[in-house]
Parts: sequence; structure tokens; C-alpha cells
Amino acid sequence: MPEEKSGSSQITVSKEAWFSSWWKSSGVLAVGLIGGLGFLAFFVLFARPVALFILAVAIAAALAPLANRLARRIPRTLAIVALYGGLFLFIVGVMTVLLTPVVAQASDFIERIPDIAQEIGDFLAANGVSTQVDNNLTSQLVQAAQGLINTPLTIFSGLLEGLLVLIVSVYLLIDTPKIRRFILSLFHPDNRAKVDQVGLEMMAMAGGYVRGVAINVVVVSTITTVVLMLIGMPFALVLGVTAGLFEVFPVVGSFLGAAPIMLVALWQSPTTALVALICVLIIQQLQGNVITPKVMKDQAKVPQFIVPLVIVGGAGVGGVLGALIAVPLVAMTRVFIERVIVPAIRRATGASGHLEQPIP
Repeated sequence: MPEEKSGSSQITVSKEAWFSSWWKSSGVLAVGLIGGLGFLAFFVLFARPVALFILAVAIAAALAPLANRLARRIPRTLAIVALYGGLFLFIVGVMTVLLTPVVAQASDFIERIPDIAQEIGDFLAANGVSTQVDNNLTSQLVQAAQGLINTPLTIFSGLLEGLLVLIVSVYLLIDTPKIRRFILSLFHPDNRAKVDQVGLEMMAMAGGYVRGVAINVVVVSTITTVVLMLIGMPFALVLGVTAGLFEVFPVVGSFLGAAPIMLVALWQSPTTALVALICVLIIQQLQGNVITPKVMKDQAKVPQFIVPLVIVGGAGVGGVLGALIAVPLVAMTRVFIERVIVPAIRRATGASGHLEQPIP
């Protein structure tokens, strides 16, 4: 009898243990599911504000070296106000010089898009291209023109977001010493020097990328505009500025900026299209092999082969804004992985960090 009671008690205990384990597992699963759904909800609701904040951080990091130099001579707040004031005056000056001709050419170009589409369609039809392709091209160009005409609200919203990003970047630059001290206060004194160094390198990566893109935009806009004017292309200024602005998406932007140039050149004549194609290819080779590698190597040290993949991935997740912040975000993540994650893995595994014998 005692043995039976003992066996019965063992069965009872095992059942209780099984139910307790089941409830714990279910609880962990439920918490994980709720946490995952919460993260997705957070991502959907706050993805754009977070992306705008990351963009503000990148802009602040790009201007930080100049702000630090000015802060050695005058108070930091005054230095940053002077820096942004000078930047604002420069932008206003450039817009004053370029805005009127660019707007005039852009308006004329938009009005002529249906005619351009029709003439290109006639040319394609005369050379054996199917009418279906012709009609599709015409309708798409007309829709693009209507989209350009009906986007003042979108432009206004973008300007407001851009102004918000600049304001946030100003406050970030002003409060950088306070933010830096607060973050370092969260770590043990023995680790603060390394944490500070990693943070500085991450900001240098993001800021260098933004400076590199800005240089690319100016250089490509200038070269493209001058070349198009020399070959007698209409709308040279607006096409050149557009090609330069597309350089905010490195590598991918070169092809996006070339598309309107080739359409306008084809509208002019096959000879003009051939000359424009040669010029575009030369500019792209100069940019891809000289300008961009030199600028990005000096400013951001971002491997060029990953840039298209990162931009496409960022655009898929967050649209245009996601494409803008994708590369600087990956650049900062790369520094964190190389300086923090990789050394931690090597310490845990006892790896030396280099191979004594080459891999065959």
C-alpha cells in the first residue's frame, strides 16, 4: 500500500509539474507574441518620426566638425547659430540665383510633356515599336506630368519636415556635450573611453556620408548642367539640377537622373539623343570611378558595393525617407559591429582575430 501511495503521489507531482511547465511556456509565448505585435505597432506608428530623427542626427554629425572649430573661438551656442545662419544665407543665395530659371524651365518642361510623349511615340512607331508600347509610354508620361502639377501639398509637407529636421539637428549640436556626458555616465569608468571612441566613430561615419553626398550633389549638378548647355540641350539647368539631386541616392541616382535627360534628348532628335547618351556615360564613368569613390573614401569610408542593396532595402521599408537614412544607419551599425560585437565574440571564443595560415 505505501508503494501505491508513493507511485500515486509521483504521478500527481509529475502532472502538477507538467501543468506548471505548460503554463510557464504559454506565458513566455504570449509575452513574446504581445511584444512582437507591440514592436510592429510601434514600427508602423513611429517609423517616420524615428527616421526623421536619424536624419537629424546625421546632419548634426556632418556639421559637428565645423561647429567644434567655431566653438573654440566663440561660445558654442553662438557658433552653431552662426553656422546655421551662414548655411541658410548660402541656400537662399543659391535659390535666388537658380530658382527663377529653374522654375521657369520646369514649368515649360511640364507643359510640354504631352507633346514630348507624342513625338517620342511617333518616333517609336515609325521605327517598328508596337502601338501598345507607344500608348503606355504616352499615358505614363502624362500621368507623371499630372503628378508633378498636383504635388504642392506634398512639397509643403516635405519642407515642414525638412525644417523640423534642421531644428532638431540644431538642438542636438547645442546639447552634444550634455548628451555625451549623460551617455558616458551610464557606463563604468573603465569602459567610458572606449564607449566615447565608438560613439565618435559612429557619428563620424554618418556625418562623413552626409558631407560626401552633399559634395556629390553639387559636383554632379554643375558638371551635368554645363555639359548639357554645351551640347545645346533644352531645359539644361533643370535637368542638371535634377540629376544632381538624385545623387542623394548614390549609384542608383545616376540612372534615375539620366532618364529625363535621355527622354528630352530623344524628343529633340536621334543625333541629340546619341550625343546626350555619350555625355551621360562619360559623366557616370567620371562620377563612378573618380568623384564618388574619392569623396566617399575621404568622408565616409562606406563600401560602394553594398550601397545599392542598402538603398533598395531602405526604400522598401520606409520609402524615400528610408532610402535617405539607410546608408548612414548601416555605416553606424558597421562601426558598432566592428568595435563592439566582433571583439566580444572573439573574447568569448578565444579567437586571435587573424589567421596564422592563409586559406587555400
